[in-house]
Amino acid sequence: MRPPTETIVYYHGVGGEGIDELPLAYQLVKQGYRVILPDAYLHSQIDRVPRAKQNRHFFEIIDVTSQRLPLIYVWLQDQTGEASPTLHVGGTSMGGIITAICLTQYAFIEKAALLMGTAKLSDFYHYITADIKKGEFPLSETEEQQLLSRLASRDLSKNIPALNHRDLFIWHGEADDYVPFKLTNQFAKDLTNSKQYQGRLTYIKEPNQGHNVSRLAKEKCCEFFTS
Repeated sequence: MRPPTETIVYYHGVGGEGIDELPLAYQLVKQGYRVILPDAYLHSQIDRVPRAKQNRHFFEIIDVTSQRLPLIYVWLQDQTGEASPTLHVGGTSMGGIITAICLTQYAFIEKAALLMGTAKLSDFYHYITADIKKGEFPLSETEEQQLLSRLASRDLSKNIPALNHRDLFIWHGEADDYVPFKLTNQFAKDLTNSKQYQGRLTYIKEPNQGHNVSRLAKEKCCEFFTS
């Protein structure tokens, strides 16, 4: 059997692990892709921490996990003997956020898929911290400003030229109350109206769908990668 010529790295959601994405990976493998399902930082059997701690360290988790992608790319170079192996990236929820960060950092990504994850990283930070009382906030004002500065540099919605016209798939349920649909919808509108982005955008919004990837989403994601 001829080895796959293209690879997809697909990231899972918070609290999960790579194996959670096996159903989607199986569909992609049947289409001839090599699929890699990494465990996120603080999510593997080696370094896993309780869910409450994962939530507290969410922004550290997505940052560290995104920084590990070049290690996978180097491994692919060694395995394939190619200087520029074809690599696509995707993810669910937190994994979609990691994917969006990776697009701001790594030009070697060919195309990407965001399933109910947000590219508006800074806005998402403000959304999840809006109800935290100052006395309970884990960061000092200086630390928060440093974090916001780092998030801005990895916020795809603020760095659209970094997308460099790469094809992008976005799916989100309109009833999602965990990762706000409105952030995804606004980003899709921004891309559609932007002169800085001329890639192929596949945007699917699904009515009455909450924070759960539907069968339609998986089918359309597979179609995107295989087209």
